[in-house]
Amino acid sequence: MSETAIHVERERQTRAAVPNVPLYRDARLRAIAWQLAPWLLPALLFALWTVGCERGWIAPQILPPPERVFDTLVDLATSGDLARNTLISVQRVLLGFSAGTLLGFIVGAALGLSRTLEVYVLPSFNALVQIPVLGWLPFLLLIVGVGEPLKYILIARAALVPVTLSTLQGFR
Repeated sequence: MSETAIHVERERQTRAAVPNVPLYRDARLRAIAWQLAPWLLPALLFALWTVGCERGWIAPQILPPPERVFDTLVDLATSGDLARNTLISVQRVLLGFSAGTLLGFIVGAALGLSRTLEVYVLPSFNALVQIPVLGWLPFLLLIVGVGEPLKYILIARAALVPVTLSTLQGFR
């Protein structure tokens, strides 16, 4: 049974006592409205962006016009830079996430299997968990500098915490 037919049947059941109501058309309009509802906010924001850029409400240095963004996207896609940079980002995420997940599993398993280790290490771990990922940025910049290791460490740290805590809970 199609979604429109389901809406028609529901509408028929709820309005069975009301005569002369164009049942199918009303239910069909509601079904279409439900399909379009998730696109309303993005379309409104896009229209506001376009009008704001045309009228000068938004500085082009802050938010370039949609045409410029689209032209830049086309340029990056045709030159191959978009694909190359996307693959580099995917590599960073996969390696960082893998390292963080593996380390998180090892630490979580160790904490879950050893009550003594849990008593000594978990309070310090919980204290360090309270520092957000970007809070580590200045400290890590001093240690590893600006480069690839910094990116891998930040991604790994983001994966480490939930994996460690979930593994610990699993072993408990």
